[in-house]
Amino acid sequence: MSQPVPTQRPLPTDRQLRQTLLDQGLRTIVTVPCSITASWHAWADEASHQGRLELLSSSHEGNLIGLAAGSWFGTGRPALVQLHYERLDRRLQPGALIQPWWRHHGDQHRRACRQAGHDAPLPTTLQPRPTMTASPWPEGAPQLHPHEATARLEPVDCSQLSAAMLGTLERIPGDGLKGAGFPRNVLGELLYSPELLAPFLEWWVSAKSAMALTEREQELVILRMGCLYASDYVWKHHVPVGREFGISDDELAAIRSGSFAGFVERERALLELSEEMVNRRTVSAAAWAQYGQLLPARDLVDLIALISQYVLFALTNNVLQVPLEPALAGDPGLAD
Repeated sequence: MSQPVPTQRPLPTDRQLRQTLLDQGLRTIVTVPCSITASWHAWADEASHQGRLELLSSSHEGNLIGLAAGSWFGTGRPALVQLHYERLDRRLQPGALIQPWWRHHGDQHRRACRQAGHDAPLPTTLQPRPTMTASPWPEGAPQLHPHEATARLEPVDCSQLSAAMLGTLERIPGDGLKGAGFPRNVLGELLYSPELLAPFLEWWVSAKSAMALTEREQELVILRMGCLYASDYVWKHHVPVGREFGISDDELAAIRSGSFAGFVERERALLELSEEMVNRRTVSAAAWAQYGQLLPARDLVDLIALISQYVLFALTNNVLQVPLEPALAGDPGLAD
C-alpha cells in the first residue's frame, strides 16, 4: 500500500518571516553583513532608524555569541541571530545559556529545507529569560588584562625618560593622559628599549594632532581596541580622554557592547573597519564595499596607523601584565 505524499506548504517569503518575527516581539537582530544576509540587514537597518528594532552588527561571526548574550541578559529579550557558520550554530542549540529563539540562515538554509521536503522553520514563541546561573558567554568571558598579581617585567622608573621624550609627551592633546592618567607603567615597560621608544613616542604624539581623524574619532577607535584586546589598562586610561573629547556614557556603553548603530555614518565606518582589522587582520570585501568607500584614502591610511599604534600598547599591556596605576585601579573597567 503506497504512502500518501504529504502536502507541502509553500515556503514563507522573507516579508512573511519578518512580519511574523515582529508580531512575536522581535526587537533585536544580531548579524554579520554579507551577501546572504544583505536584504535582511538592509531591512533591519531601516527598521532600526525608525526605532522599531535594535540592529547589532559585527564583522566576525565569532562575535555573535557575545552580542546575543549581552542583548538577552541586558534586556531580557532574545535576539534573532543571522549566521551561516555550522560550528557556531551548534553552540546555540536549545539548552545552552544563549537560546536565540530562531536562527536565520538565509536563502541557502531555505533551499536545503526545500530539498529535504519540509518547510523552513518559522520562529516559535518567545522564551522567557532564564535565571542566570553561569556566565552568559558559552566559552567564558575573555580574561581581562591585567589579571596577574605583579607585572612580568618590573616597569622602569619614568625618571629615566629623557628630556626630549618628556617634551614629546607634553604635546599630547587634552589632559586625560597627563597627571593622574599618565600611563607611566606601560611607558616604563617600553623603556626597556629606549632607542625604539623615543622615535615611537614622536610618531604617536605627532600623529594625534596631524592625522585626518579627529580626537573624538581616534578615541572611539582606541576604546574599541581596548575592548577587542580585553585590556582594562587601555580602557581605563582612555575613558577620561574619550569623555574629554565628547564621548557620552551611552556611547561608551555602545562601544563596549560592539553596537555601532547609534553612531553617525563616518564613525560607524571607522569602528566597523577597526573591528575587521583586529578580528580578521584585514578587511573583507563585503566590509570594504560597505564602509571603505565612506572614507578618503588618507583617513584609511591614518586609521591603519592608529590601530597599529594600539596593537603595540595593547599587546605590551597584555603580554607583560602591566599593572594599572593606583589612581585608575578603582575606576570602572570592562567587566563593571
